[in-house]
Amino acid sequence: MEVVLLTLLLDGPSYGYKLIEDAASYGINPEMLARGVAYKILRKLEMMGFVESYWDTSESGMPKRMYRITDAGKEYLNSWASEIHEVIENIEKIVEAIESKVSVEEAQDT
Repeated sequence: MEVVLLTLLLDGPSYGYKLIEDAASYGINPEMLARGVAYKILRKLEMMGFVESYWDTSESGMPKRMYRITDAGKEYLNSWASEIHEVIENIEKIVEAIESKVSVEEAQDT
């Protein structure tokens, strides 16, 4: 969830409820991401220095706590993406090996 929230913040500052709704674009069911969970993750990301928050009082009504990604948050995402690329490459190798061996075995059985 941390990566999803940080990725959403790459588009610009946002507030918690909007981030929860926007997480659906990455396959996260907003009902599964309770507000308390999202805000707990955002606080953790802020403590880690990956996001910073501020109060937006520009609109009428209640002020909104806005979150924006920091340079450290962007660096974290880049590092995470690099690691995931390696994992994906290894998984693809495994899948190819399975498919080629299963196909050979199936051909031998017929």
